[in-house]
Amino acid sequence: STTIDRSERSNALIIYTSGTSGKPKGCVLTFDAVQAHVDSMVKAWRWTKDDVILHVLPLHHVHGLINALLTPLFIGARIIMLPHFDASKSWEHLVQPGFDKHITVFTAVPTIYSKL
Repeated sequence: STTIDRSERSNALIIYTSGTSGKPKGCVLTFDAVQAHVDSMVKAWRWTKDDVILHVLPLHHVHGLINALLTPLFIGARIIMLPHFDASKSWEHLVQPGFDKHITVFTAVPTIYSKL
């Protein structure tokens, strides 16, 4: 059998930088670093279990993985995930009557905001 180290200081994941100053670099995050990030997001954004987030971000960046997925999961919030960003589908969820008008959090990147 294999034993997996799941201590706070063991490695949890590798996130790659965008490569703006050269080649993308892998950044290893420990479990305690991920938890600290989640805790800071809960405090700063005042997440609660009653929040509902519309998630349209890719999961290979911190914004999509930790900010918009792990943080709401940790606090017990509801996540509506679209398989990919689609401006018209996003608008349906955000503003059209009878659709998910109860969404309380939408977070994205400038490119997505400009397409909306």
